[in-house]
Amino acid sequence: LSESIGNLTFMKELDLSDNDMKGSIPKEIGLLSNLTYLRLSYNAFTGAVPESLRELTKLQLVHLQSNRITEVPNMLRLDESIYNTSTFVADCGVPTAFNEALQCEHCTMCCNANEDCYPQEGTQIAEHPGLSYGTIGILLIASFAAFCCIVALSLYLFNKRKNRGNVVTMSTEIRIEEDDKDALSRIGEASVYNFFVTNKVLGWLAASVTLAIQVWILAFFLIASEANLQDDEIDIQFTWKCPPDSDVCKEGDGLTKTGWFIFSMLMIAFLATDMISGCKFMYHSSKVRHTLVSRIRWFVAGLCMCSVTIFSFYVSTVYNQIVSKNNADLIVNSVIILFVMEIDERVFSALAALNGKWTASHVDYS
Repeated sequence: LSESIGNLTFMKELDLSDNDMKGSIPKEIGLLSNLTYLRLSYNAFTGAVPESLRELTKLQLVHLQSNRITEVPNMLRLDESIYNTSTFVADCGVPTAFNEALQCEHCTMCCNANEDCYPQEGTQIAEHPGLSYGTIGILLIASFAAFCCIVALSLYLFNKRKNRGNVVTMSTEIRIEEDDKDALSRIGEASVYNFFVTNKVLGWLAASVTLAIQVWILAFFLIASEANLQDDEIDIQFTWKCPPDSDVCKEGDGLTKTGWFIFSMLMIAFLATDMISGCKFMYHSSKVRHTLVSRIRWFVAGLCMCSVTIFSFYVSTVYNQIVSKNNADLIVNSVIILFVMEIDERVFSALAALNGKWTASHVDYS
C-alpha cells in the first residue's frame, strides 16, 4: 500500500480486502480524515498498525483480520450502532500464528489463525466492572439461602403458634423418629448427604468435603466460561465467520430451540429429585417438635442440597451458552456437568465398600 494513499483526503470508504497486499500499513493512512469505512482484511500486511489510525475519528468500521499484524493502537471505542459486533475486527483470538495473541482492547470481534471468530464482549460482563459469572453465582446462592432462612423461620413460628399448649408424649417421640426416617428416605440411602442429618462429626466432615469438591469442580466450568479470548486454555468455541466478501460477521452456531429443550428436560430429570428433597428437608426443619440442634441439621442438609443443585444448573446454562457450538455439544456438556452431581452417591458407595458398618452407624437421629 503506497504512502500516497494519504493524498485521498476526501475518501470515505476504503476496501482493499482479499487483494494479497504485502508490507506494512503506511502511517499516511491517518490523513484520511473523512474515512468511515476501512477494510484491510485477508491480505499479508505485517508489523504494527500505525498510531495515526487513532486520528480517524469518523470511523464506523475497521476490519484487520487475516493479516500478520503484531500490534493495534489503543483506539477509542468505535460506534457499534451500525455494524454491531462487526465494527472492529482483528486477529486477537486463539490459536494464533504468533507466540502471543494480538491485544486489542476495543475490538468487537476476535478472529484466530483458523479464520474463526468470536465476539469479544461475549466472554465477560463488560458493562458491569467487577462483576463476573462467579460473582453472580455467589449472589444467587446467597439470595436463595437468605430466602430459605426467612421461609423456614416463618414456618417454624407458624407451627409453634399452632401447636402451643400441646404436650410431648411417648407416641409423639415415636412419630418424630418415624418422621425422620421417612424424610431421610427421600434423599436416597446411597448418598453421602444423608450424613448431614446425623450428629456424627466424621459424617458431617465426609458430607462437607463432598459438597466442597462438587462446588470446586463446577467452579472450573465457570472460569472457562469467562476467560478472555487471548487465553490459550479457554474452552470457548469460535463459532463466527467474517468472510472476505462481506462486511458483516455471521454466527455459525448450530444451537437451536430443540437443543435447549432437550437441555431443560435433562436438567429437570436429573436435578428435580435433589431440589424437591432439599426443600422437604428444610420444611421438615420447621417442625416445632424437633430440638434446635435437630432443626439446624435438617435445615443445613436441605439448604446444601438445594444450593448445589441450583449452582449446577446455573453453571451448566452459562457454560453451554458460551462453549457449545451445536445441539450435540450442548447435550454432551450437560451430561458431563450432571455427572459431577453424582459424586455424592459415588463417595457413599466407596465408603460403604470400605466399611459398611461405619456408614450404617452414621445414620443417627438423636
